[in-house]
Amino acid sequence: MLAPAPDSDCSRLMGRCISYIIPTLNEEGTLDGTLDSIDNQAGDKEVIIADGGSNDKTLEIAQKRRCEIIPSIPRRGTKLNRGADQAKGDFLLFLHADTTLPKRASIEVLSLMKASWTIAGSFRLAFKPSSKLLSF
Repeated sequence: MLAPAPDSDCSRLMGRCISYIIPTLNEEGTLDGTLDSIDNQAGDKEVIIADGGSNDKTLEIAQKRRCEIIPSIPRRGTKLNRGADQAKGDFLLFLHADTTLPKRASIEVLSLMKASWTIAGSFRLAFKPSSKLLSF
């Protein structure tokens, strides 16, 4: 049984906080890298793992890294919605479990969200050539 996650910075602090929401299903091979890239972001944050029933070490990694774990069914949209429903942050940032954020991502998000006209955003997508299929 997993222990509940501690209160996130978002629930204790007033101001600009980003909720990072990661839908997972058996992501033990990539989750640590994604969480490392979140740990390196500036500002207040909470990390929500919306898990669709992993049977590998995904939940163990998430618990060790002090993420909030939300159980879900294994449908990506449902996992994203369940994570968003539980988020306490001012802004939601949805990530795949194999995503590495740019170094100043949180600063860019908070800067853009100050503008009253901003309702959504995205980052450029780049692939690491770790697969022969991606290096054609």
